Amino acid sequence: MTTKKREKLFYKEISSKIKGSCFDVYKKFGGALEEHIINKALILELKRRGLKVETQKRIPVISQGEKAKAYAHDIIVEGKILIELKVKSCLTKEDERQFWYYLRDSDRILGFLINFGSKKLEIKRHTYNKDSRKHESICAILRANTHLFASACRGFSLIELIVAVTIFATLMIISSSIIVSSMTGQRTILSSQKIIDETSYALEYMGRAIRMSQKELDCDDHDSPSTCSCLKQNGFGYNYEETVLRNGIRFINDDGVCQEFFLENSQIKEIKNSDDALDAIALTSSKIKISNFGFNFSGESQGSADALDNLQPQATVYFTVGAEEEKEIKVQMTLSQRNLDVFTVGP
Repeated sequence: MTTKKREKLFYKEISSKIKGSCFDVYKKFGGALEEHIINKALILELKRRGLKVETQKRIPVISQGEKAKAYAHDIIVEGKILIELKVKSCLTKEDERQFWYYLRDSDRILGFLINFGSKKLEIKRHTYNKDSRKHESICAILRANTHLFASACRGFSLIELIVAVTIFATLMIISSSIIVSSMTGQRTILSSQKIIDETSYALEYMGRAIRMSQKELDCDDHDSPSTCSCLKQNGFGYNYEETVLRNGIRFINDDGVCQEFFLENSQIKEIKNSDDALDAIALTSSKIKISNFGFNFSGESQGSADALDNLQPQATVYFTVGAEEEKEIKVQMTLSQRNLDVFTVGP
């Protein structure tokens, strides 16, 4: 029952698709365009991922049983999650405060305030839990026991005073345990959510690039891998290679750029057209730890003229991910090249 409630509260799968859509739109347009253009681009990307999207839906605000006002939200996804878009240099506290009130008044529990105008995409996740007052009954009991102490000073016996103190101490212990347990559970949920969000983004980003990899055909000498433009270990006719020094995978992407994914300091990183690790960009943050990063290949070349390999190129990516307060999770993804591989090596 608890698991169902948490899944419903945080909408993990929908949230992951929303964040993936935002990263794709930001990658294409950045913050150079006006807000209404970014809005339309994000709506198209969300729909492409199979999500139901409502735009500029007017939501009434009810005060003391009467309609006080109504305002229109930028985007509502699956009727559950609010999205408010901004295109400005940075989000302010006032932006976040205003969005929280929008979320509260909308009768929804999850929303994203997203800014496409900053140097780095800003995604602020806000929740509003209407069950946050579940401890009020305990507080009322504690207040009642406070009056009990006042009465005891006016003439309670020693036994009655001891009973009152015992009850009060017991209630304090119970309430403290509930609060500590709630905080621990919340931290665990947030930690799990971060692992899922970052892992989903890294897998989707790497998978898209690896599926569109091309064969290495730009070599001065087909028999000398070092003369090739990108795959200098496997050489001519290969789709990808495992880099020894950085324990990564290198390939030529759909744009003809030499691209590599590798593990460094427990982070998955990406580098393009360079061998200098200082040019790398991290795909995962330092708050989660990646280990056992590796690959298995099949059909990555067509073999030789005497022994042709007719398998469609396929790469399996695997790694282990974890955080300080979470158990480690083993992740594996197998990718086949999207385009049919028809290249064969001549005699």
